[in-house]
Amino acid sequence: MAVLKWPLCTPEGYVWHIIPIATSARHSAWCISWGETQRQSIYSDPAYWDGYYAEREQSKSRLGAARMAALLTYQSRDSFKSRLGRAQGGKGTKVNSQLFNVQSYLRYQGDKFTAHFNANCYIHITHKLDMHDVACGCSSSPSDDSEADLPRVLAMLPPRTLVISRLSSILCR
Repeated sequence: MAVLKWPLCTPEGYVWHIIPIATSARHSAWCISWGETQRQSIYSDPAYWDGYYAEREQSKSRLGAARMAALLTYQSRDSFKSRLGRAQGGKGTKVNSQLFNVQSYLRYQGDKFTAHFNANCYIHITHKLDMHDVACGCSSSPSDDSEADLPRVLAMLPPRTLVISRLSSILCR
C-alpha cells in the first residue's frame, strides 16, 4: 500500500516507476470487517491480558485462528477447491484422520505463523492496513473527501505503473 503513496509524497519526478503488488488504494468496509474479526479473535483469548505477556508466553491459539481467517481472504473458493478439495488424510495428517486436507492446511499455516509472530504486532499491522488511504491528505477541498478525490489522486501516479495482483485474492480486487 505504501508504494502507492511514495510518488504522491515526494517531489514530482523523484519516483519514476512503481510496481504495486497485491495491494489497494484503501481497504474497503468488507476488508476492514475481516481485520476486525481477526483482532477480535485475539482479544477474546483469556490469556491475551490486553497484550501484556510479562512472565508468561503469549497464547497462540487465537492468533492462529486469526491467521486462518486471513488465509481465507487470500484465496478464493475456487482456489481452495482446486488445491485441496474435500479430500481427507493428506500429507501432514494422521493416516486415519477425519480432518479434511483444507483443515490440516489451515491448522499448519496457523501453527507456523504463531511460531514466528506476535499477537500485538498482528493487531497493529491489521489496524494500520485498515487506516491506510492513499487519498488521505491529498484533498483539494476543505471537506477532505478522500472518496471523491481517489480517482484524481490515482491519476497522479507515474504513467508507467505496473500493477500486479492475484486473481484468487478477494481483498485486492
